[in-house]
Amino acid sequence: MSAMVGTLPDAFTKEFLSLTDHLPVSTVQEVYRTVQRTFNQAPKDIFCEFDPEPLASASIAQVHRARLRSTREIVAVKVQHDGVDRIFLEDIETLTAVAEQLAAWWPDLDFRKFAEEWRESLPRELDFMHERSALERAGRALREAGNCCIVPKVHPKLCGPHVFVMEFIEAGPILDLGDQEFCEKNKVDKHRVLTELIHAFGIMAFRDGMFHADPHAGNVRLKLDASTPGGARPVLLDWGLIREITDEERLGLAKVFHSLANFDIAGLFDVLESLGFSLKSELVNDAFKRDLIDKARGVVKDTINKHKTRENAKELGLRWVAKPFRRKSWCGISTL
Repeated sequence: MSAMVGTLPDAFTKEFLSLTDHLPVSTVQEVYRTVQRTFNQAPKDIFCEFDPEPLASASIAQVHRARLRSTREIVAVKVQHDGVDRIFLEDIETLTAVAEQLAAWWPDLDFRKFAEEWRESLPRELDFMHERSALERAGRALREAGNCCIVPKVHPKLCGPHVFVMEFIEAGPILDLGDQEFCEKNKVDKHRVLTELIHAFGIMAFRDGMFHADPHAGNVRLKLDASTPGGARPVLLDWGLIREITDEERLGLAKVFHSLANFDIAGLFDVLESLGFSLKSELVNDAFKRDLIDKARGVVKDTINKHKTRENAKELGLRWVAKPFRRKSWCGISTL
């Protein structure tokens, strides 16, 4: 929700932004205990410096700046909040029960698929060994494609289910790109930088088949680098939540974008059906299709300001009230 600038009111998005990396923190004593449990070593034997104040704290973990004793390298240490895995797994059981009851009472509000997806993804997100694999895979895919986006490198000998150590990258908020004074002062071409970021997601989704499924502003940072064409490089953090896309889904997603770009109404609705959308034919006439694709193109086009985006999104949302599609989840994205 913090990323929905132009759709939600500004006061909402600014408040939700604090939830991305400014949640309450675990104490340094709790952090040390988790490190000790994970590596069977005292933190002082691994790190010669360890900043007790975290750089960021989110719902699952927090990140500290430290220096390795063995190499003197400055690193980032991601440490899971003690007991959060138990709490989250209990919460998903509660959520599943609530979703079952809600669907029975009010079939139009069937959120069971949400609960099912979270039940499947949470154990992986709570196990940092999965995140390590995703970091390594994504970094390799982007490097091979010549993309300048940065994915932190992991220290393989310092990685466990609740703690892992990665390279420290000095980077600022990606939202700085919206500040014209910042861009002028640092000679940053925001269009080049954002194009590279979009290419990174295209490479991951269409070439590799895996993509970062949680790209909010707390997980995408900006590293100034005068040697790159745009003057800065996006940094992609927190790879706990990823999604795999099958070949069939990749082709379908490509057809969706192609249909939108070429105003191909028939092609768009054909591919939506092939991706699992259940269409209510009595509600989907030619006028509705033309209006829908026009509004959809308006939402995704890159030449309008947030106020126009908000207007288009509102109009599009009103169209969905008729519920021409039955709810189904696809590729980790809940759709209507």
